[in-house]
Amino acid sequence: MPPKRSRASVAHSSDPGVEPSSKKVKTDSTSTVWTKDSISKLNYDELRQALKDFGENPGPISDSTKPMYERLLLKRQQEDLAGQKAELATTTSAASFSSSLSPPAQVRRSPAAGQHSTLSPSSRTPAREAATQSGGLGSPWSRPAASPASSSSSSFSSASSSFVSAPKQRTSTVSGGAYARKAAKPAITAQDTRGLVAATYTPLTTSGDIHLPVIDQYADFLVDGGVSGVFVNGSTGEGVKFSVDERKDLLEKWIGAASGRLSVFAHVGAESIKDAQEMAIHAAEVGAHAIAVIAPTMFKPRTAEHMVDYCAAVALAAPNVPLYYYHITGLTGCQFSIEDFLDLAVRIPSFAGVKYSDADLALFGACRYHSDQTLHMMYGKDEQMLAALVMGAETFVGSTYTLYPKLYHAIAKAFHAGHLEEARELQLFSWKVVKLLLRFGGIIPAGRCLLEHVGVPVGPPRVPDRAPDAANAKLMIQELKSIGFAKWM
Repeated sequence: MPPKRSRASVAHSSDPGVEPSSKKVKTDSTSTVWTKDSISKLNYDELRQALKDFGENPGPISDSTKPMYERLLLKRQQEDLAGQKAELATTTSAASFSSSLSPPAQVRRSPAAGQHSTLSPSSRTPAREAATQSGGLGSPWSRPAASPASSSSSSFSSASSSFVSAPKQRTSTVSGGAYARKAAKPAITAQDTRGLVAATYTPLTTSGDIHLPVIDQYADFLVDGGVSGVFVNGSTGEGVKFSVDERKDLLEKWIGAASGRLSVFAHVGAESIKDAQEMAIHAAEVGAHAIAVIAPTMFKPRTAEHMVDYCAAVALAAPNVPLYYYHITGLTGCQFSIEDFLDLAVRIPSFAGVKYSDADLALFGACRYHSDQTLHMMYGKDEQMLAALVMGAETFVGSTYTLYPKLYHAIAKAFHAGHLEEARELQLFSWKVVKLLLRFGGIIPAGRCLLEHVGVPVGPPRVPDRAPDAANAKLMIQELKSIGFAKWM
């Protein structure tokens, strides 16, 4: 990492011989301790340089994005200090650790304790260096390979953390207690993900709080079912019902539980563009494979260009994370042309593709061949999987892939083997199951009951949705068994 520019540091009232002040004063020529107040006084160039000092390569900084980057700088400093303290704790003494460093360690002043501590310089991974030197990622959405020497850092360049430090403990503000915050170590990129991507249900307690411990069991269940990835905080997960902090907690837990076994797509769409940008930055920080955005539904984008503007604003917050547009007109009510959207969206460097949850297969086919098939088109109507296979779909995102993935693997296997009659029969059976779930309250309430029946206790939906009562839940399971569903559980 290049040496940092000489900067002034904020004085703290606990520093001996220094009067309390909000101004910056020099301490060490290569170190700076930032506070929220001092960061807010930086101009665009100073803020950009400060972020680069911490290994970041920020996107455009403007009045609208500056507050996000200010928070990112403060967060980077806190993580750096915490990580370096964790490294010190693993040595026999601070003195022996300091003497073993070469070149000499930097000395920084801790804003929390007002004491000097010896900290080793932050380092970049080789993959991150290569991405930075090339002005970004190798392609608009390719993901650099993780370095073996940086096993505890995120492999995203520029928008995510690259500090090599022990995983930190983060206490959740919701039920579920403390859990380890792990950076994902994906073996493939989001665009390489093929097969089934489960749109995950959000585990809840009976009182409506998120129940994080269930996610470990949930992830194992999906891996055992041959699922390739998870789509977190989407419509199946009732994402828009949850606060920004809750959605962050859920994403972090899913990345830790996935442990590189599943691609993690983080839905960050929100009515507020500021919330969406904040969640996009967070998704990059914790190592999500990709982010996705749905159109706002209260103040709908009236044209494709309006939606592209929204997507571009989110992409600016996490410029090196692949961005997907979540196309689901049945929920959003947006009627702009998806083809017009694609014509314009390709100008966004990180735009990777679309989660297409619409019944119009002819339009899906047209979108798939847009831009010479360079976009990753993921199909999202489970009950039309076979028809989508005919149209060339290779990646499928849906609710029922969580519930009974074996059935859909069988459909794909029959199709690719040329056994079309078998594939049709299996797809029709899938539709029977979907209709039954709809009759007992819908994919979200009834799907949760079914998931609990197969051993993953995700609890009831959040209000205003309501789970089937015990009698109806029992009747639903009996009817599923009567049509031969047990074979696919």
